[in-house]
Amino acid sequence: MLPSSKIAFISAYVSAYTHRLLRGALSFAEAHDGLVIREFRVPRGMRPEADGRDPVSKLLAWQPDGLLTFMEDEELDLCLARLGRPCPVVNMCYTRARPGVAKVTGLFSSQAKVAVDHFRQQGLRSIAMLRLASPESTREQAFLNIIRPAAGVSAIFSEQMDPALLDDPNLPANPVLQEMAAWLRSLPKPSGLFCPVMGSGGYVIRVCQALGLRVPEDIAVVGSDDTDVSLASNPTLTSVIPLGEQIGAEAARVLAQILSGMPIPQDPVLCEAMDLRVRQSTGLQRAHVCDIAAAVDHISQHACSGLTVAQLLRATQKVSYNTFHAHFKAVTGLTPGLAIQRRQLEEARRLLGGTRLAVTTVAEKCGFTSSSDFARRFRAFEGISPSQFRHQQPR
Repeated sequence: MLPSSKIAFISAYVSAYTHRLLRGALSFAEAHDGLVIREFRVPRGMRPEADGRDPVSKLLAWQPDGLLTFMEDEELDLCLARLGRPCPVVNMCYTRARPGVAKVTGLFSSQAKVAVDHFRQQGLRSIAMLRLASPESTREQAFLNIIRPAAGVSAIFSEQMDPALLDDPNLPANPVLQEMAAWLRSLPKPSGLFCPVMGSGGYVIRVCQALGLRVPEDIAVVGSDDTDVSLASNPTLTSVIPLGEQIGAEAARVLAQILSGMPIPQDPVLCEAMDLRVRQSTGLQRAHVCDIAAAVDHISQHACSGLTVAQLLRATQKVSYNTFHAHFKAVTGLTPGLAIQRRQLEEARRLLGGTRLAVTTVAEKCGFTSSSDFARRFRAFEGISPSQFRHQQPR
């Protein structure tokens, strides 16, 4: 057996979203032999731990072959500098391009469109964006293309902020920057405000409260934070974030390809699937939208139990079959039925290559109605029979 590749999953955050990224990476590793993923946590700024130990020492001692990281620019640079020896890196956070680092993230235009569509479904016509980070012309233009702002209305406000103000949902917002206060007051009421920087949605809620602006009556807010941070806001924060499981699995796939000798992708790998969670900052008026994240997660967990599209619809959606089918295909590129089949065949490939189970048993464990149905569908996807596929696997 070939030696396993050791992959370190590193993050400076402890959140439900990082767990979703890790779960996606682990699901890829489970379906592909030869990958070992171990999680490491490092504090922001690479500060020493409470007992004085170096937070990177365990990572250095393990000597990973590649890194999956969820880090912003400063932490990523510090971590790479500390490692000392070059190894392939795939980062899953919005960061600037850097040599030798591949990037797998959510597609910003998809994230912005989900937020804007939600505002419009709530009846809001005035929509703006607050970026509490360095301005990025490509993202700002993408947002403007989606909302088509009215003449004379400043639809975007950008300001570089101290990350500490965004990280802690309990910190007061005072004093509020005069320019930000003037801009928020100038927005037509009511307006929808999209805050794509992590932590900024909760921060702008606190700013609005300090200025006497009501959320969501005057300013409805959609952020980009995970459940723990969103629920810490008052009112709780509606958020739209990339589908972590898909990004984690895609990042692991890209890193596995790099470790096998393929070149590092020069362009970011962008995932379109988004997860919208509606809460009090937009009025808790849940729009009739498809929960694609729940559907994808349900397929991952239950496809091999004989899951049907009708069962998937009942378990995860509150919309019609036609609406779900069209939206699922638009987001994932697959029909729901094909997505279920692909998950079944992924598990079948794993069992055929990694076990000695009979083909009929593999068909049963993967949720196919019969071994003949399994053989027919497997050949249609792979071009060979299940038995031929097994014989071709390395011993």
